[in-house]
Amino acid sequence: MRTRTSILSTPATVAGTVGLLAALVAFAVTTGTAQAEAPVESAPQAAAPVAAAPIELAAPGVRAAPIVALNPTSKDFGGQAIGTTSATQTFTVTNTGNAPYNITAVTIGGTNAGDFLMSDDMCTGMSVPGPAGSCTVKVAFKPTAGGPRTGTLTVTDQSPAEHIRTATLKGWGKVKMTHSPSPSPSSSPSPSPSPSPSVTASPSAPVSTPPTTPELPVTGGGPLVPTLLGVAGFLLVTGFALRRLTKARKAA
Repeated sequence: MRTRTSILSTPATVAGTVGLLAALVAFAVTTGTAQAEAPVESAPQAAAPVAAAPIELAAPGVRAAPIVALNPTSKDFGGQAIGTTSATQTFTVTNTGNAPYNITAVTIGGTNAGDFLMSDDMCTGMSVPGPAGSCTVKVAFKPTAGGPRTGTLTVTDQSPAEHIRTATLKGWGKVKMTHSPSPSPSSSPSPSPSPSPSVTASPSAPVSTPPTTPELPVTGGGPLVPTLLGVAGFLLVTGFALRRLTKARKAA
């Protein structure tokens, strides 16, 4: 009887088979790890849409912006009687830039804002185009008190503060002078002249004219004789008159 011998029955064959299996297992583990560590390429994704930048109608390198001016920048209304309204003055807003100037408000402020009245506002809410757009607003002065009065006219827009424009307002309140009629001088009767004291003349004694002494012819003696005779005659007449006057006074 022939005996069949298997190749797996010998120790050498079994050891070789075990080594071969170990080698195959190691190769499989190494290959799987390498594949796991390899980068996986993802499929290309579509790029996100980019918002388009606003188109500026300006020269290359120049930012579109309004260039704003308010004229006049100061207005003196002069003297005005309290409670009365002056003539209106026109203020003009101009835009010489390359973008519109969108005005949101036109206001009056300052110390005496209530003394300045705005009318015909053609600017508030308006978009002033450039480079040749404009609008106007009118202001009047109505003082509420005497003395210097001041205020400001301000134009603002929705842009940065650099586009705010301001004008100075001033005037003088004049106090009304009330002139009361001065009383006319009354025609008072002139005082009657006081009676002057009457002077009673005392009866005077009659004065008789002294008799004329006849001139006697004088002969000789030169020019001295007539002079002596004249003096003697005068003394005689004077003495006679005085005697008569004395007697008359005594008799009275």
